[in-house]
Amino acid sequence: MNGKAHKKSLSEAIGIRSVRKRGRGSATAYTAEQAQAHDLYVAQNKLQKDIAAILGRSQSQISQWVNKFEWDAEREARHLSPITIHTEIMRNNAEIVKQLKTLDWANEPDVAKKSYVVLMDALSKGNAVAGSMMKQYDSLGGILLAMEEFIKWLEANETRKKSHPELLTILEIYLPGFSRAMAEKYA
Repeated sequence: MNGKAHKKSLSEAIGIRSVRKRGRGSATAYTAEQAQAHDLYVAQNKLQKDIAAILGRSQSQISQWVNKFEWDAEREARHLSPITIHTEIMRNNAEIVKQLKTLDWANEPDVAKKSYVVLMDALSKGNAVAGSMMKQYDSLGGILLAMEEFIKWLEANETRKKSHPELLTILEIYLPGFSRAMAEKYA
């Protein structure tokens, strides 16, 4: 090691692998094992019993971590697709429109006016969120299309194919799977 001792960071020395922000600026430090459990539970959607088996821990220990670190809410939010959320917003907007149609302008104009303002504000906010989500969803499609076009561009020229064969191979291997995964996630 060239005479220099490798210095571990404090987090390496005590076994902390990742830190996740929680609430008002406070942070939750995970041990390496908790970070792995978090990834398996939240990102990979594994069952607690399966995580326990993988880590050699009891299911009750995994359950304690899930509750302590509030992984259920994080997992649920992560696995909701934009299309699902968009659909819920549109359903909510349809209910608002129904409520708008029932306002009694003739007999209760003051109540109708106040209700109208509140309902229109909610409708406007719902439409703004739905529109923003669909733009993000459309952006993903654009990224995938650009990646596919890049592969075609590389393949179209023999010089590029010969100068970067490893890049082309990697893209050909991973892009279809990535495209499928993104389509499933956002469908």
